[in-house]
Amino acid sequence: YLVSYSIIMDSKKIRQLEYEAFHDALKGLGNRAQLWNDLQEFCGAESVFSVIFMDLDRFKQINDQYGHMVGDQYLKHFAEICTGIFQEYGKVYRFGGDEFVVLGAGAVSGQKLEQVKECREWEKGAPCPFNQVSAGILICRPPHGNAEEILRNVDRAMYQNKINKVAGGNEDEK
Repeated sequence: YLVSYSIIMDSKKIRQLEYEAFHDALKGLGNRAQLWNDLQEFCGAESVFSVIFMDLDRFKQINDQYGHMVGDQYLKHFAEICTGIFQEYGKVYRFGGDEFVVLGAGAVSGQKLEQVKECREWEKGAPCPFNQVSAGILICRPPHGNAEEILRNVDRAMYQNKINKVAGGNEDEK
């Protein structure tokens, strides 16, 4: 019995470690490692898929003004909203810090991203005001490049949108 018990407990520990290796501890979203694996699978398929790279605007101000615990609540709240908006389209990942990625089959509708930017659901239990999000969208058609190239391009598109916001007169965006 002791041997069986040890095997069962070790098996549970291994599953827990595997889960932790591919999921963000804050919200349970897939992490960068899981995104990388999933993106490589999409790159190997001969179908259209989309990648959205999002960066929360002025997130440092949230941490500075409200504290890091509220900042964590802000990230959790944003993750819940994104998961709800994209649940039928694809999967949301926490790339790191205040950056999130959505990966899904087919061409994503720009309307989904507008829903995220509006964040109409933000008022329900939100830790502090929503400060918007900058995003880049990349629709990938076969033949696909590699995962690193795709992430670099969608990240570049997100930062270009962030720069355009600042150039448009929103100086507190930095």
